[in-house]
Amino acid sequence: MPFKKVKEDIVELMKKDNLPDFVIKNFIRLYEATLKNEAGHIREFCIKPVIDLKEYENIKQYENIGKENIGKIILGKLNGGLGTSMGLDKAKNLLEVKKGFNFFDVFRMQIDRFKEFEDIDIPLVLMNSFNTNKDTLEYFENYDDVNIHSFLQFKHPKIYKDSLHPVKEMDEKFIWNPPGHGDFFAALHDCKLLDHFLDEGYEYIFVSNGDNLGAVIDYSILGFIISNNIDFLMEVVKRTPSDKKGGHLVLRKSDNKLVLRESAQVHSDDKEHSENIVKHSFFNSNNLWINLKSVKKILEENNNCLNLPLIRNEKNINPQNLKSEKVFQLETGIGCAIELFPNSEALVISKERFAPVKKCSDLLALWSDIYIFNKHSQLVISPKRSLSPIVIELDDVYFKMFNDFNSRFSVVPSLIDCTSFSIKGDFLFNKNVKFVGDVKLVNNTSKQVVLDKDFYKDEEVIFE
Repeated sequence: MPFKKVKEDIVELMKKDNLPDFVIKNFIRLYEATLKNEAGHIREFCIKPVIDLKEYENIKQYENIGKENIGKIILGKLNGGLGTSMGLDKAKNLLEVKKGFNFFDVFRMQIDRFKEFEDIDIPLVLMNSFNTNKDTLEYFENYDDVNIHSFLQFKHPKIYKDSLHPVKEMDEKFIWNPPGHGDFFAALHDCKLLDHFLDEGYEYIFVSNGDNLGAVIDYSILGFIISNNIDFLMEVVKRTPSDKKGGHLVLRKSDNKLVLRESAQVHSDDKEHSENIVKHSFFNSNNLWINLKSVKKILEENNNCLNLPLIRNEKNINPQNLKSEKVFQLETGIGCAIELFPNSEALVISKERFAPVKKCSDLLALWSDIYIFNKHSQLVISPKRSLSPIVIELDDVYFKMFNDFNSRFSVVPSLIDCTSFSIKGDFLFNKNVKFVGDVKLVNNTSKQVVLDKDFYKDEEVIFE
């Protein structure tokens, strides 16, 4: 079948699902790049490292300006993820992150803080995907004390990797994928919320990943962007060896613009350069501060279709079946918009503002006594802990999927004095146990092990 006809089929498929014309046009742009065998790569020879950035510790003088303007900001959360890598089938933000509190509860607590101390009712804005919309709306329908707005992002058809034809002959849930979060601006505008907030006098939005519990509205950062007329600010973190595969900030040589290079945009020949954390020192936290008037202007200039770079992700058609057929998901990322705004900046933050939950090992750290809520309703490392960040390694066979993990931690151990914690094999934690220093548990038997002691320090315990 000629690809002209394939594109016609894609357009028909998307129109049948009532997707707006500008969404279809944008997807065809990404699809045509894929036909040309473009993978959205940002080559090493076209960029140079970002070296000198302002740090959060050096902008505290803007705090009062931020306080004076706190009524001009809204809080946005990217709420499209299911957490399929953890075996979840509902909105990830419904997951309990501390005893009695899920992600949504934490968002509400953070907003309540401003009600209590500033008498300001900051709107909470959620961008849901078709995967999470129902769960999210059901959760919030009983909360009339939250100034909440939600909108649905668009969707893209999956493309078979081998034929580059759209997926059509399958269950509806396997045909579509969320298009990344690069459609945040267009979807916010399309549902009329952008104009609503501008009419209400709001000028800025702080948007972050829903699973990042360190992302809270900060007076100093708000004051900094206002004082310096910044249209788009990205919070970045200094990379460590564990961050070498993440999206990182670079400078494009042709125009000296800040550009985000995601992992999927790294050419295989450039992998060594991209993972060099000394050369490319900063990764994107996806904590973003954006001027709403600038967003509206850019959208109007581009007919609501931002030319964000292609992010071509290779996935299984059924994400929970790693043997299912390979497809391309053609996506864009909200952080990549940094190159579209005339006055964009990046700010180096500490990892206190970046505490994402991507794996069950992240969840175990949060559940433990390592993390507590501070006065900003932000989960932070307890002041009682003086050690470097803990390294947790859990056996994927027994602890990768949430249900398996959850069933094995009926009681969460104390890790506040633990440097590293490793589990190999099947264990059940059903009583209070304290781990100190470097502890490794190995079960080489075919039976589940219940620990007989309540204290372990700097030891490897092997069960044969």
